Amino acid sequence: FVGVVGLFGAVYFRRISRRSQKWPTTEGVVTASRVAEMPRIRYVPPYQARVSYRYSVGKRRYISTALNFDGGGYFSRSEAQRVVDRYPVGKQVTVYYNPGDPTVAVLEPGGGGNSFALSAGIGVLGLVMGLWVWWSF
Repeated sequence: FVGVVGLFGAVYFRRISRRSQKWPTTEGVVTASRVAEMPRIRYVPPYQARVSYRYSVGKRRYISTALNFDGGGYFSRSEAQRVVDRYPVGKQVTVYYNPGDPTVAVLEPGGGGNSFALSAGIGVLGLVMGLWVWWSF
């Protein structure tokens, strides 16, 4: 089950990240920007670039924190800081939003490599473990 979910997640991240490159755009403004340190867990990036921004589509206003589809995790503070430095508070930004659901938006369309790799890895590992358990019985 975990394998199937992981593989579906990988396909989802790959598809939505590719589609985001063709999404319509609107202007937005950065409202917060900082590096967040997460609890230390082996193989999990402990630093995140946290950027909040507001934007409007039609007459509706939205707030988002999604930079891209990679999750914003970094293994070094300096990497995360470089990303945060690109988005200072008050900066005007181009926001790519999903025309079917404008609440879904990113500042950096495309990508999705880290999320894809993680989901695909979990999927393959889950399938291998499932087959091993099935074969053992």
